[in-house]
Amino acid sequence: MQAFSWFLTIKLSLFSAWQFLSLVRNRTLHLKFDRIGTAYNIKDRGSYQILRESINYLELDEEPVVLIVAFRMKFLGNSSFLHRLFLSLSILTTPVWSGFPGFHTKLWMVDPKTNNYLGAYQWYGEENAKVYQGFLLRLLNTLAVTNSISIDRHPKTDLEDFLKSCSQSSLSSPSTLLV
Repeated sequence: MQAFSWFLTIKLSLFSAWQFLSLVRNRTLHLKFDRIGTAYNIKDRGSYQILRESINYLELDEEPVVLIVAFRMKFLGNSSFLHRLFLSLSILTTPVWSGFPGFHTKLWMVDPKTNNYLGAYQWYGEENAKVYQGFLLRLLNTLAVTNSISIDRHPKTDLEDFLKSCSQSSLSSPSTLLV
């Protein structure tokens, strides 16, 4: 899949931000905290630890799709300060993606050994997941290290079922997220 144009990316961002306001007003968008610090061996990617979970409780009738997005940020290098800052400020991006049609869940994950990042998403509707993928590719092609981006789409898969197929790893302390 090709990345979208900047014009379309900005247009989709503004649409998402507008929808975000509705999600907040209707109280369907929430942060969950019960899995923070849980680590999973994500298929062929290594061990990633959950640092944040965002969920939209609005149910849709379309088939679930899991989207796994892995990358390494270009401008952070090996600076632990910059990685902590990125992790702290990344919540400010929520309006940019949470209002996309079909969004249900996003797990923000990090490999504390490599500082590689992973987003594990559940979308409703294959086409909705594809639109978000094209949007995200445009952003990551600018912000991520060249050749560090990988995206896998798992149609007709629920995120909970996907996570069950990934073994929990030995990482256990949420404090290791920001080391």
